[in-house]
Amino acid sequence: MKTENTSQKANPQVLIYFCNSCCGPKATGDGLSLAHISDSITSVHFKCARDVTPEQIRRGFANGADGILICGCLVRDCENSPSDLSVLRDLYRNQMTIKAMGLASDRLREDWVVQGTTDHLERIVADFVEHLREMGPIQIDRAGLVPKMKESQA
Repeated sequence: MKTENTSQKANPQVLIYFCNSCCGPKATGDGLSLAHISDSITSVHFKCARDVTPEQIRRGFANGADGILICGCLVRDCENSPSDLSVLRDLYRNQMTIKAMGLASDRLREDWVVQGTTDHLERIVADFVEHLREMGPIQIDRAGLVPKMKESQA
């Protein structure tokens, strides 16, 4: 049993939602490769990090993520975010989603990056992966978090 727990702890499943403007291939040169940080990272690109919904957060955890990282533009640099107030509202909404799921709030991290700063972005991801390694895998029944999508809905 210890061996299984140690192997899971060594490779946390991380889901990263990236803003395409600041973290997409155009913003990071040839694109961002995170394979050297962890082989268990899944990344999804959105027009804006603010487009990530509580439902997507719930599905991410229900489908095996040990942590979710949302990376977006600095508020005043974002062309898609209407105001600082809407960003604060979204941060609060996402934290309430985590709380309602019964998960530790630091399993969801939101961070802001400046376009073209891939070294900073890599540090953010590496720090989050290490933090999740220290926390270990989620110890709850994931099946009750959200119903699995049917294949026809995918």
